[in-house]
Amino acid sequence: MKIKPIARGARGFTLVELMIVVAIFGGVSASAYAMYSVQQRSYFLQEQLVEMQQNVRAFEFFFEKDLRMAGYDVFKEGNAGFLTAKPFEIAFTADLGRPRVSPVDCTGAGCDTMPDGQIISSPCTDCVVETIRYALKDDPAVYTATGSPVGQVKDTKKTTSVQKTFNGTTSTGAQNVVDSVQAIEFLYNMSDGTATTDPVADGKSLADIRSVTVSLLMRTRSQLMGIRDELPYFSASGTQWGPFFDPYKRKLVITNIQCRNLSLQDQG
Repeated sequence: MKIKPIARGARGFTLVELMIVVAIFGGVSASAYAMYSVQQRSYFLQEQLVEMQQNVRAFEFFFEKDLRMAGYDVFKEGNAGFLTAKPFEIAFTADLGRPRVSPVDCTGAGCDTMPDGQIISSPCTDCVVETIRYALKDDPAVYTATGSPVGQVKDTKKTTSVQKTFNGTTSTGAQNVVDSVQAIEFLYNMSDGTATTDPVADGKSLADIRSVTVSLLMRTRSQLMGIRDELPYFSASGTQWGPFFDPYKRKLVITNIQCRNLSLQDQG
């Protein structure tokens, strides 16, 4: 067998050269992975923030839409108005066009097709009005109505939901409106210019409520790398929530909603 001679000046890679190439390749790979990790964390963070913002918008849309109808009673026959006004719970009635002769659905001109329902603690016993209730989910494992501060999830590692009940009690038909809620507060602005989180306890009439300022503290669903929430959050009444010292992002939203129907007609 004839062996082909090696050309003069031709040689292979030395061990040092190979080690340099491996080191360069390792450095480039490490940089690429670091950039990828940063991008992944950024994407995950933005995804969580967008989800939280969407939850806030959904709650604001439904809550504001319903609350603006509180006390609506064009014929002044249903005693529509607030039934409950607490820091973490609100319930009110409105006459949305149901017939008063019998509790049946109204499908004629000027009526909608939503079913009539049970009235929660209404002073009117022979009329048909719609009852709407918003409150933190009644779950003793994560929430305490008498805890400090009121309206905050007791176990700060957990969140709860705000539930809506339409024409019924909390045991029937309660639906989650928004999840990942850390705390909520309803502040009631009265006709005399004062504000309170509990009008009845302060000796005020529910009929004198003119607007509601809702403070909603939301939290991201998952923990976020590199995040440590050390900020205190203050509701419209000055209640402090936090600081929580945990790896979650939070968002506090404070919105004032006018109860326009309550100032247009007598209550009671």
